[in-house]
Parts: sequence; C-alpha cells; structure tokens
Amino acid sequence: MFTAYQNAWDNRIGLQAQCRADDDTAIIKAEQRTELDRLRAGPDGVLYTSDDDRTTYKFDDNGNIYADTPTYSNSGGGGSGGGGGGGFCRSRWC
Repeated sequence: MFTAYQNAWDNRIGLQAQCRADDDTAIIKAEQRTELDRLRAGPDGVLYTSDDDRTTYKFDDNGNIYADTPTYSNSGGGGSGGGGGGGFCRSRWC
C-alpha cells in the first residue's frame, strides 16, 4: 500500500496530483513572501524599522519580481480650456 501511495505522490497520479500542485504553490508563495520581506526590510535587514523600503513589489505570472508603480493618465478633461477632473497627477489631484 505504501509503495502505491509513494508512486502516486512521486508521479503525481490521481488525487496526489492535486495535493502536489497545491504543495508546490504553497512552497513558491512562501519563497516569494521571504523575498519580499527581505526587500522590504531595507539596509538593516529588519522589518518595521525606519529604513524599510516602502516600494510595492509584486510577482508576475512567471515568478519575476517587479516594482508595482501606478500609471498616470489624463482622464476626463475636454474642450479647449482643459478642464481637469478626476485624473491623478504626480504632485496633485487634477
């Protein structure tokens, strides 16, 4: 019985395939959290201190890390006088 279970686990057969996939996902997410914590900790390597990096980092679908930066656009407006309205500019609300 143990050999059959071991074979199913090792070869991702039947219900063991989903368990292995869930396990793999959990391992990857834990590694990503560790990497994010390392980046956020800043130069002193300790989280929740004054030198922490406040950049919002994320992982893409391929596991590559990137700094999530907001995109800016000119929403609204119209007409020949410009007219503001709702867009977010780097230094103020437009």
